[in-house]
Amino acid sequence: MIERISERFLQISFQIFGRWVRENREKFEWVRDKLVRARIYIPLEIYVSAMLFSALLSFLLSASISIFFFPLLSLSIGILSSALAFLSFYLYPVSRISSRSRNIDAMMFYAVSYMLILAKSGLPPHQIIEKVAENPNYGELSREMRYVVREMKIFGKDLITSLKNLAETTPSKRLREFAEGLALSDLSGGEFVDYLEAKAEQYMNENRQIQKEFLEFLSLLAEIYVTGFVAGPLFLIVILIVMGMISGGDVLMSLNLITYFLLPFMGSIFLIILDISTPEVYK
Repeated sequence: MIERISERFLQISFQIFGRWVRENREKFEWVRDKLVRARIYIPLEIYVSAMLFSALLSFLLSASISIFFFPLLSLSIGILSSALAFLSFYLYPVSRISSRSRNIDAMMFYAVSYMLILAKSGLPPHQIIEKVAENPNYGELSREMRYVVREMKIFGKDLITSLKNLAETTPSKRLREFAEGLALSDLSGGEFVDYLEAKAEQYMNENRQIQKEFLEFLSLLAEIYVTGFVAGPLFLIVILIVMGMISGGDVLMSLNLITYFLLPFMGSIFLIILDISTPEVYK
């Protein structure tokens, strides 16, 4: 049901804005780069049309509704809603790129180690790439390898050209450097195995450093949590109760706000910070 609504929305958007977007295609090439790196397989014209149609629809709906409640601000609310709708279409691939990059970086050591084992067993490079592409345990890295396989099998490109194309489009700096180095190495000789060994050791050392830094950060977060999220609110509650006893005032409202609003809000913020800061491999 949701997929049908999405498809219908894209169709209507393209019918309204498709021709104009196609005529001004060069103005939206910056969107194409984001879509490619995010691996969002929607044609540029359709995505930009949906972006513009969403902005128009948000303006009309928000302005029409707000005019009954805030007539003087209805135009401003409409413009703000339109801008937010447009911005959301821009931020979606950007956030997806960031998320994919973290996931790829976290899996590089494990994937390269797996590739090294396969290479030492005598498997040729293109089959090693296919094995990684078929393995869902490597997350977004598997998708990147499927991109290489698609370049070879569907578009008939050789492995080196496919790796260079991957380096140009992947959101991960780690994978970009790895693919560029792989394309420059002798894929048919011992240099291929030596390169994988060097990279596996490099990523292992980097992962150790990341783990060490993360543990130090967790220690700092634990101190902040105990001080600001446990001792702090308790100290505030005690002060309010003492002040209420001295002055005879009613502090029940303040205590309710702390208990049912402030503490859950602070806890949610802490969980968000912890989730954002946690490396993908530890989630």
